[in-house]
Amino acid sequence: MNELVLNKLEVGRLDKHLENRPLAAAAKTAGAYTITIADVHNGIIRMDPTAARDFTLPTAALAVAGTSGAKIGDCIDFHIINLGSAGDDETITVVTATGATLIGFMDVENSATTHDAFSVGSSMFRLQFTNVTASSEAYDLIRLA
Repeated sequence: MNELVLNKLEVGRLDKHLENRPLAAAAKTAGAYTITIADVHNGIIRMDPTAARDFTLPTAALAVAGTSGAKIGDCIDFHIINLGSAGDDETITVVTATGATLIGFMDVENSATTHDAFSVGSSMFRLQFTNVTASSEAYDLIRLA
């Protein structure tokens, strides 16, 4: 009997370290792009831009509507990956939408390969709901890395 309990505990412990996420979506076409809440839930948004591009956030109303059971303080972490050519001016800039407050530097530079490079071509963001009341929805978008 103790052996069965131990096996159950072991399986539970292993499962706690796994997280099932959808596969990363295909890279977005190289143009201005409006991020959807589905993109945010997926966790990875990537593009190989051919020039500097804007990524417009979803409105807070769409973010709340697309997040089942959203409560104040709930967070969704996601990444933007810039697959642009190193050394070219192919910056992705995250721009605001109604109900969104931006916190931190919103440019996602393409990777730089020089010895003093400051960009690896990706950034991590946190969308945190600050109001989920209908017609007053709001969130903060925080640059984490």
